[in-house]
Amino acid sequence: FEKFYWFISSDNYIVLGGRDQQQNDLLVKRHLRAGDLYVHADLHGATSVIIKNPTGDEVPPRTLQEAGLLACCHSAAWEAKVPAPAYWVKHDQVSKTAPTGEYITTGAFMIRGKRNYLPSAPLNFGFALLFKFDESDQAAIDRHGDERKPKTTLDEQVRKLLLFILCSYKLIFSKKINHL
Repeated sequence: FEKFYWFISSDNYIVLGGRDQQQNDLLVKRHLRAGDLYVHADLHGATSVIIKNPTGDEVPPRTLQEAGLLACCHSAAWEAKVPAPAYWVKHDQVSKTAPTGEYITTGAFMIRGKRNYLPSAPLNFGFALLFKFDESDQAAIDRHGDERKPKTTLDEQVRKLLLFILCSYKLIFSKKINHL
């Protein structure tokens, strides 16, 4: 999934987003499966986002909100610096089939049925590094294999440190944008 925008949500779901219209098509055609959710924003340039959900269980609201922020941050809302609502639908509500006499362009989809809108949120965006263990070092894998925990189980000091890092990044990033 490295060619897409992607992250692991706070609740351990893989979230994927297309970088352009062709990737949006590719993402939906090849990677949207039963149980997955499709997230999008009704804004120009918004990326198509998929929450991978192989178990078909209900996706927590926090993961939906994080995926909605990805869709909004990669849209016209980011440049305009305005919060915008995103929505989510189930995999079977997304179609490339247009009504008779209409044409659907590359990267666009027909959404059938009810859209579940998410509340607008400030457009805060950060990044992190993901480390991969050397597969030949089984001892390290055994020691650290279960360390990825949902956000709710992190202790308060780690949460505050992550918040400080994200806020610092946001401050640095906004200063760089102002200097451009």
